[in-house]
Formats: sequence, C-alpha cells, structure tokens
Amino acid sequence: MTGSMVDLEIRLYSVPWDSRMAFCLMGRGVGPKDERRHYRVTNPTFELMEDGQLLQPTFSLGRDQVQALMDELYRLGVRPSEQGTVEAREVAKAHLRGMRALVAQLDREITTLETMVLAGTLWGVGAGLGPVDQPSTSGERGSVPEGSDCLR
Repeated sequence: MTGSMVDLEIRLYSVPWDSRMAFCLMGRGVGPKDERRHYRVTNPTFELMEDGQLLQPTFSLGRDQVQALMDELYRLGVRPSEQGTVEAREVAKAHLRGMRALVAQLDREITTLETMVLAGTLWGVGAGLGPVDQPSTSGERGSVPEGSDCLR
C-alpha cells in the first residue's frame, strides 16, 4: 500500500441464509499524488506466539470508530447481553417509585375504610340509601323496610 492511511472503517452485513455476520475492514486514505484511495484488509494471517510473548493488537480503533461499530451492530439487531441500558434502568426505577407511591396511597385509603367500618361510620354512605342492615350491638341484624324484596 502506498500513500497514507487516514481512516479505518468497519462495515458489517448479514445475509438471511447465514447466521454469521460479515466484517469488512476498509481504509480510506490519500495516494502518492493526493488522490483519494480506498483500501480493504484481506487475508489476515495468524502467527505462532511464544509463551510469555506480549500480545500486540491486530488493529486499534478510535472512540468514534468503536461507536460506529456499535451502531452498526445495533442496526443489525445485536443487543448487549446485559439486560437494559442505563436509560431503561432509570425509567424502570422511576416506574417502581411511582408504583410504591400508589401502593402507599392505596394502603392509607384501605386503612381509612377499615377504620370507618370498625367505627360504624361507613354504613349508609353512598347512593342515598340510608342505613341498610347495619350490624346492631345486640348481634341481631338490622331491619329491612316493609314491602322490600330483600332476602334475609
């Protein structure tokens, strides 16, 4: 390769009949006469490593290039193994806070209703019916108006 390499780009694609993804490493650069050039990486080779030999990177990417790689993977349907993103976790936490507040409110309302029932102040409330079958202190049932179709 002659000239200078300016930018390394990774392109991905998948085909319906293959579960693997194809990675294409491309370089954009300037040739010896300042013309734009495109390069592709072909036939990576494997070298035998000696025990204790320092592993050198095959290639390195800048932060923007890594972000572009992640965007490409996302576009192709690849998601992180970790469940949820930071934003999704914050939304879930906010939802749980709301649910806790709702449960606390319902608990207060249920406690108020229980107190009213035990105090006998809830009977006869609603739809203008007046007292109906309010438990008496003697243990007998309350009266039902004459001519009523109510069963005892």
